[in-house]
Amino acid sequence: MLTPADRQPITLLNSDYKIVTPILAQRHRPVTEMHLHTAHYCGVPGNTILVATVRDTIAHVEASDIPPCVFTLDFQ
Repeated sequence: MLTPADRQPITLLNSDYKIVTPILAQRHRPVTEMHLHTAHYCGVPGNTILVATVRDTIAHVEASDIPPCVFTLDFQ
């Protein structure tokens, strides 16, 4: 029986692209961090969209006196 972890993505790109992309991303990271607003979460190391969503949810619950409920999923 196959599980999702057993499946491999189909790779249609050449290896040059796979080598050059991480190098360019690493070189552009300092410039990108300077120009992104603090509200942007994607693309900044250490920031994730999940953190922003949790912060917004906590603020909403505190402002509206709704009893909180947390539901998490593990996609692995």
